[in-house]
Amino acid sequence: MNVKTTNGRTPDRATSAGKRRQHIVVGVQGDDASIAALRWAARCARARGAELEALMAWALPEPPRRLPGGLDDMTAGVIADLRWALEAIVDRSGICAAPGISVTTTVATAPIKLALADAVERADLLVLGSVQHSVALAALSAGRQTAASAGCPVVLVPLAADERRNRGGDRIVVGMDGSPQAAAALTWAGAEAHYRKLPLEVISVSLGKGASDTAAQLVAAAMRSHPEVTITLATHAGDPGEVLAQASLGAEALVVGQHGSGSIRRKLPALGSVSRWCAAHTVSPVVVVPVR
Repeated sequence: MNVKTTNGRTPDRATSAGKRRQHIVVGVQGDDASIAALRWAARCARARGAELEALMAWALPEPPRRLPGGLDDMTAGVIADLRWALEAIVDRSGICAAPGISVTTTVATAPIKLALADAVERADLLVLGSVQHSVALAALSAGRQTAASAGCPVVLVPLAADERRNRGGDRIVVGMDGSPQAAAALTWAGAEAHYRKLPLEVISVSLGKGASDTAAQLVAAAMRSHPEVTITLATHAGDPGEVLAQASLGAEALVVGQHGSGSIRRKLPALGSVSRWCAAHTVSPVVVVPVR
């Protein structure tokens, strides 16, 4: 993979007792959803004491084979303009004014899919703004493709209809069906609730006896791991995606397990997986967690 990056602002990388700081990358495209993503990521970084990197990707066109001199100057000028735009967006988000937040800005001269794949390799968490589309278009978006196959958790932050994206939600919600994917989601959600000092609401939907027992065992284990977190388990009937979307209204995050391989060579009915449906329809940030 050939992804060229240039870095601007550099964060304070001080650590305590040699402990590695977590690294959060935010993909920035210049829309209002990117502002929401930056603010969500800043809250997460502050709670975790993590490094924050704002990334903008732009694929430079291939130059003509015969071009007079000055190509390097032209490329440098484009990158400078991109960096100015990226830093202006970071300033507009207001996250640098908050205590405990410092930001690296990175411009990647590569297609967005390659830049995101490169970011996943170095990030503990990837945060992306998510503009709502139809389900068919959502299946083809770079952000949702990344969420479907990334090796780190990916957060899709929609442009919320109220001010919650500025001040944060009141709880973490996680979907639970007793599967290994849901177990990984619960592990991440428990840690995030601990960092954010928020209650954790576990939602299961129309589970059979075996899955219900497994879900209850997983929740009991999470309670033992995070005794300081208020954890509740609620069971609902209905369509899992619709139930989770409704249950997560006003939440800081809805956490779901990664649903599969991430291939876009699927027939349209296969787009009905819960994680993909939630990413396309919920108004709360959706965290897609892979199975480690």
